[in-house]
Amino acid sequence: MRILISAGELSGSMHAAQLVKAWRKRDPSVVFCGMGGTAMADAGVQLLVNSDQQLSFMGFSGIFKKLGQLYSAWKALTKLIADPKSRPDWLILVDYGGFNLPLAWYAKRYQVKVCYYIPPKTWASRAWRLALLRRWVTCVAVIFPFEANYFNRHQVKAYYVGNPTLQRLQPLLSQQRAVTLQPPPPAASIALMPGSRAGEVNKLLPIMLQALNKIANVKIYLVPAANLDLKLYNDILANFPQLKVQLLAAGDLSTVYHKCHAAIVASGTATLELGLLNVPAVVVYRLSWIEYLLARMVITVSYVALSNILVNKAVVTELLQDDCNPKAIQKELLALLYQKEHLQKVLEGYQALRDALQGPSADLIDVLTHYNEN
Repeated sequence: MRILISAGELSGSMHAAQLVKAWRKRDPSVVFCGMGGTAMADAGVQLLVNSDQQLSFMGFSGIFKKLGQLYSAWKALTKLIADPKSRPDWLILVDYGGFNLPLAWYAKRYQVKVCYYIPPKTWASRAWRLALLRRWVTCVAVIFPFEANYFNRHQVKAYYVGNPTLQRLQPLLSQQRAVTLQPPPPAASIALMPGSRAGEVNKLLPIMLQALNKIANVKIYLVPAANLDLKLYNDILANFPQLKVQLLAAGDLSTVYHKCHAAIVASGTATLELGLLNVPAVVVYRLSWIEYLLARMVITVSYVALSNILVNKAVVTELLQDDCNPKAIQKELLALLYQKEHLQKVLEGYQALRDALQGPSADLIDVLTHYNEN
């Protein structure tokens, strides 16, 4: 079996890598190639396009800066689909809707079966994409239980296949959390997770550090993204010599789990990670105002953090745009650290989040194998 995978961002590449590793254990003869990052390459995928550095961008304006790379990636993948000698049995799309939906259309032209793993969140924005999914994909594999009912209700064949973030964190969750959820000792430990895109880090990390600048006796752990150069972080940290910041290994959630009383995190998959790890957090994000207004025009849900969206309430505080400032972040952080009732509400919300991910799930490998045999 030949499988082409298209993943354009760090989280998508990590999720795809988990799938590839599991599949290779069952059937080493399956050939994987496509677009993705280092995680996919390490799992044994032949990369036609390395997305870690080439295709990471922030906001609508970032698309224009990457048009050349996006076009090159499109040519590489469509060439493989069009050639009968290299045409895959399956195209697995992972998130990254602006690129992957047109790729589904292209694959449909050549009768290639298409599975959209982590499809566009049409329940949150741009519901018109449902019609495209109905027309172009064989099935979708979703990572939140409610999504399976939603897509099937809209005549898109869907399977809940478990949550890859929960699966990835399971070994860590089997350990006891070392930090007690009581007021911390005089030296509170704070994790900083400023995102996986260079634009996010440049915008958000300085604000995070400014917020911590006036909190006495704080230990700071900075979690870098695997796809970004450490120089980016060190250049920003050089502007804050008065702060003692420990730069962790890329994606080091074990230290966060065992040592940190709270976190400041960019909106994204990391908000879900912290919720599952039971680490209280304040969520921050900034776009240009034009990008923000455009986003609000198409987004139909009330929240941006996954930990809030999945339980449909404000589990963690979201500080967006002008509210994303050092004073507001500092105020929320101190509340998480020292106001017991506020902390308790967050932890109760986290429990509801974990409950929301429970439920019977299908095995994605079995699903695709079944379709391939029929």
